[in-house]
Amino acid sequence: MLDKLSTKANWINSSLERMPTLESNEIHIWLLPLEISEEQQMVAKKWLNYTQKSKHEKRLKSGMGSSYLAGRYYLYKLISGYSDLPDEEIELSYTRLNKPFLKANDTSLFFNFSDTSDQAGAIGMFAFSRAGEIGVDIESLQRTGNFSAIVGKRFTSFEQSLVIDQNGDVNEDIFLSVWTRKEASGKATGQGINFKMNQREVVGSINSYHHYQDESSRKWTLQQLRLSEELIGCVAYEGNHLRAVKTLTL
Repeated sequence: MLDKLSTKANWINSSLERMPTLESNEIHIWLLPLEISEEQQMVAKKWLNYTQKSKHEKRLKSGMGSSYLAGRYYLYKLISGYSDLPDEEIELSYTRLNKPFLKANDTSLFFNFSDTSDQAGAIGMFAFSRAGEIGVDIESLQRTGNFSAIVGKRFTSFEQSLVIDQNGDVNEDIFLSVWTRKEASGKATGQGINFKMNQREVVGSINSYHHYQDESSRKWTLQQLRLSEELIGCVAYEGNHLRAVKTLTL
């Protein structure tokens, strides 16, 4: 079931120094380990605005300060490469519900970021598009939690039928598959988790992609990716047609 719900990523080795060209019909997904040198951390600290400094301080308390800086460092480097803006000129703003965008209101580049941890450490998923809003979510298949409570409150009837077996137990892998779709959908629309998840169908059929409309009748596509044996992710993007999703790493 999990393999039917996701497409296996085909990784392309790339470089921050020689960035690939992002065509209008493409989405670029980067998967990067959130580890950088102390020198790079110092650079990343210079780029933090007031909101980001506050987030960094919270992450420091949980031991995730260095991975947060790595996420900022790679996000700025990738934005710079795709936009041709120098690192020091990149300014991010946030919507009321915390969706980042370029402060210069440059609508030629849309992006989103998600992170998680697996046995190898913290890892980040970065997505870029030139054709419209985009959102991503990544989860480790080792994640645990009270999934039953979430399913009951946040999943549609059809989604519940996919994740709950005959004994009433939750299939954790399929749960995380559906959950990444919920999160990516909310991040793309800018709602985060502040929407009626149990009324927005994010699966519909046993497929790695799904088309849907949000409450304002905007059309979206979800495409699920099996990123590795331990990681699953989803990208949500504007429009109801499939785009070429390229998966890149260093």
